Amino acid sequence: MAAAPDPTPGLAAARGRVGPRPAREPERGQLRPALALLRPAWLVALLALLLNDHVLKGAGILPRWLTGKVSDVAGLVVAPALLALVVRARGRVAVAACHAAVGLGFSLLKTVPGAAEAWSQALSWLVPSRLWCDSTDLVALPALALSWRLLAAARPQSPSERERGRHLVAAALGLFGCVATSRWEQPPAVPRGDMIYLPKAGGDVDVLDRATGRRRLTLYDRAASELAWGRRAYRAEGERIFAHDIDAPMRHWVAASTLPGWSLTPLEADDTRLYAFARPVQAKAEPGYLMAFEAARGTKLWSYPERVRLITHHLIEGWFFLHAERDGARTLLALDAASGATRWALPLGDRHAIRPVVVNDLVLVGVSWADKAGREPDQPLRERGELWAVEATTGRTRWTFATSSWRSTYKIGATTDVAIVASDQTIDVIDLASGRKIRGYPAPYLLTAEPAAGIWPALRGHAIVGVRPADGTEAWHTPLPSIAMPNVAVAGGVFYVSGDPGYLLAIEAKSGRIRWQFEP
Repeated sequence: MAAAPDPTPGLAAARGRVGPRPAREPERGQLRPALALLRPAWLVALLALLLNDHVLKGAGILPRWLTGKVSDVAGLVVAPALLALVVRARGRVAVAACHAAVGLGFSLLKTVPGAAEAWSQALSWLVPSRLWCDSTDLVALPALALSWRLLAAARPQSPSERERGRHLVAAALGLFGCVATSRWEQPPAVPRGDMIYLPKAGGDVDVLDRATGRRRLTLYDRAASELAWGRRAYRAEGERIFAHDIDAPMRHWVAASTLPGWSLTPLEADDTRLYAFARPVQAKAEPGYLMAFEAARGTKLWSYPERVRLITHHLIEGWFFLHAERDGARTLLALDAASGATRWALPLGDRHAIRPVVVNDLVLVGVSWADKAGREPDQPLRERGELWAVEATTGRTRWTFATSSWRSTYKIGATTDVAIVASDQTIDVIDLASGRKIRGYPAPYLLTAEPAAGIWPALRGHAIVGVRPADGTEAWHTPLPSIAMPNVAVAGGVFYVSGDPGYLLAIEAKSGRIRWQFEP
């Protein structure tokens, strides 16, 4: 009698098999994102991302705008393959969706300030981070095409054990490069009265004596809602602001918003007044009121009568400038800091304003806007800018000066005779009386356009130099203790230069002599 056929021929064959089970072959038409991680173009992009973000950024070797654009391009090549690998995308539609998700997320972070701030705060749980919201970074989006080409060309095949190990290493480095892209940068020191406040990573603040540079104390885990001036600090807690000594919890006074359900946020302070902004607790993006309180007792002095949506604010020499939206239109409000009375209101339209400069009988205002005229749909927006000279008494614009752009690298400043407009590489000198350009010259990177003793601080190599506005020549040259990009605050004829890893120099503006140096 013939034997019955084995119903499980696969098992019968398997019984005689010796050695590891062969890997499952990928189906035809599928993509293998892991294979793209070992392609030379992807590895070059990863190397550029890591080198740029952890070596070049903040070192002063390349301009900030260039290091930022390199990060954007490299990140858009690296990220889609990692996302496809994490979500196990295999089909072309799924991989294309990963590219679309990366592109949409990048566009959101670069055009919506709230999204950029939320992402920065989320990353800061892993490493102190800062993401800049800059719509001009959208020029990097075509890099997604290179990423797609890398993934589409990833030939389906079964990787060996050694290749799997390489994939894991490349993926780990790629995730580190994408997550830790924006590292924490040392903010500028803040001179307040006879003290100077030096922020540190993690929210702590060193409080130094401005005359000697000696550390008086360290304020630990300071809230963003706290403002300090001299030896006094103002802390916001819901509807109230508490005034207390910086080194003691004893409260001097308590001020309330007088509006139930509204919170108070301290904005600016000086020896006599505290300025705060009141807005609904549950709707912080809603318009609110600007208020002023007496610094000694907390007595409310005045409140601006209109609700406005706050954009920026500056307290300068008896002026309180409020860049805000009023009735849906952007406006620069010039208020008397003592009384709150409106000196004038400057309509801005769709323009943004940077910190004004008060000189003689003028207020210099730098404005920028996105020029959409003649722009094709696939072309990035072009930034335009102007410098406005506004009469301090009437608010009338006396003259305007056209600039190429008002990116964050552009700065304005003035002496009693001239105004300056500085970019990464050049300085334009403008006659204050007429608004005509007197001269322009190449110059080192200007750290701030606020002069002291007629000198501007600039960065050249790994040193800070004093620049004369007349011809751009160096008045002095002082080496820095670190190659990281420094920040400068100006007060009392002294440049306070701070940078990673937490140092602070007090440099006399006239001579370049280091008055004192603080290192953590």
